[in-house]
Amino acid sequence: MLDQNGDLVSLEPIRDRERIERLRKWEVGAGFSFPAFNVPPLLAARTDHIKKRIAESDNTFQAWLAARTDRIKERMAAFKKAITGKKPPDAEWVRSRLRRIGVLSVSGWRTNKNADKGRDEWDKVEKCLTTIPQKLRPILDEPPPSCRAAVELIERSQKSSAEKFFNQLREWLERQIQTDPANAGEWCDLLFFSSRKKTGKTCLVLEVSDRSAFDPDPPANHEIVLKWINQRLHAHDAIEVKPKRQRATVALSQDAYAGTADRLNDKFPMVNLPVLGKVNLRSMHKDAKCQFRYGVAESESFPVGMLTRQAMKDALQWIGDVDRRDKTWCDVSSLSGKKSLLFAYPSRLPDAAPELAGLIVGFQDDADPDGARFEACAARVTASLTELVRKQPHEAPATEVRVFVLTKPDGFRTKVLSSGRYSVERLLASANEWMACCRNRPPILIRQFGAAKGDQPKGDDHVQAAH
Repeated sequence: MLDQNGDLVSLEPIRDRERIERLRKWEVGAGFSFPAFNVPPLLAARTDHIKKRIAESDNTFQAWLAARTDRIKERMAAFKKAITGKKPPDAEWVRSRLRRIGVLSVSGWRTNKNADKGRDEWDKVEKCLTTIPQKLRPILDEPPPSCRAAVELIERSQKSSAEKFFNQLREWLERQIQTDPANAGEWCDLLFFSSRKKTGKTCLVLEVSDRSAFDPDPPANHEIVLKWINQRLHAHDAIEVKPKRQRATVALSQDAYAGTADRLNDKFPMVNLPVLGKVNLRSMHKDAKCQFRYGVAESESFPVGMLTRQAMKDALQWIGDVDRRDKTWCDVSSLSGKKSLLFAYPSRLPDAAPELAGLIVGFQDDADPDGARFEACAARVTASLTELVRKQPHEAPATEVRVFVLTKPDGFRTKVLSSGRYSVERLLASANEWMACCRNRPPILIRQFGAAKGDQPKGDDHVQAAH
């Protein structure tokens, strides 16, 4: 949380998985992004940064250094264990140990400076806080009232710096570790330092601290704001000069979908779907010789512009949203034996997506023993599709129900297992025919047996009609 002066005033952990999946960042290069970026732990053992300076032949000093590093990390682990125990120590003990650990530590953002110039974490954070938002601001132009928090966040971020941000972050964490024992372990392990052998990075997401000041407009990382930023980025990309690496042989005004034929050689975006994980929309890399079976590969085989590619990603991401489970998608892994998703939706979507996927896949017997859930679901879907047909303009194409299944047979590459389109009118007619056929049955007579064991069946005058 950044205030009006660009000062870090607080941190809030984001634990909601769905909220995390909806967050977005503008990444201009590997690790360089805004308003979210990854950082390593703030502090590292003081000997860590010396290791890469020592010749590999000096095995004796390397062994001594490794042992000393391990002892420092053991102290860090013991400190974390103490403050997360059933009886946390008092604040003065915690304060003194933090000072001692600070003496034995160095900045975790400076450890790579001598080993890999230009990839220093300190410089990277500086660019994420100032350079990247400075580039983003003119692209956004004048924001609508509902998105003014994004521009405010950009201005606040540029008032900060890597040094200022680091010091404020460290000060805040040390204070929380002393005053909030319940969450002290989380702050230690994720941000302050790590006692693990492989230190993972933490994603920090910048946000305005006074979110209530923008009510009723949303904060900077709200879905409405992120969608607007995405639209501005696409509009900016659309008017940019075509990149130099665009092949001179490609001289098209439109792509295969009659869209703008720009940036044809760029990669297709990736979509993160439930169950399947990361899904590449298209893979036709020219280095795979089999792709040249028809003499061309990549964009030369099927040109798709940047705006069309993004629209494809947005569409798949929308129908695969976790909130639309059993509506536009269902997990069918148990049916295929591999990680698989079935998608089903009408070509013209109503205000509320019908439960087509749930209707197609059905419900488990233990969850719907008498079929009541399935019957209610079928009634809702039929009503929704009937309303679609009723409102459909006469000159418009017939509405279809589109169904396809994605699977990962090897656990990595995504395949289309099945795909089909079905007329809504025909589906509704089939439903009516099925109901009419179910009602067209003769009476069934069942002879009733006596209540006690050994009783003889009752006479014909006690026969009941069963439906």
